[in-house]
Amino acid sequence: MNELTYEEFCKQPLRYTLGMTGDWGAQRQYRNDDLGVQKETITRRKRHGDIYSGWRTAKVGFFLDGDPREFTTVAELYVAWMARVCGVEE
Repeated sequence: MNELTYEEFCKQPLRYTLGMTGDWGAQRQYRNDDLGVQKETITRRKRHGDIYSGWRTAKVGFFLDGDPREFTTVAELYVAWMARVCGVEE
């Protein structure tokens, strides 16, 4: 895998791979298999079981294949991804 600038990394497409909605809220998953990265969003309903109550703010997590950490921003994910690509141990 070649190195990417932060701007190039952010422009890489994510493919919608999974989604589900329930009384509690919704979960969505997006992946880029070429980079080995994944984005997950969990959005809870304002009131459990009330589909008309609206949505709370989504919780977003980013993941790197083979790395147990959850990253909260794209910038954190990028640093971990570049460390892997460049062979730097964290």
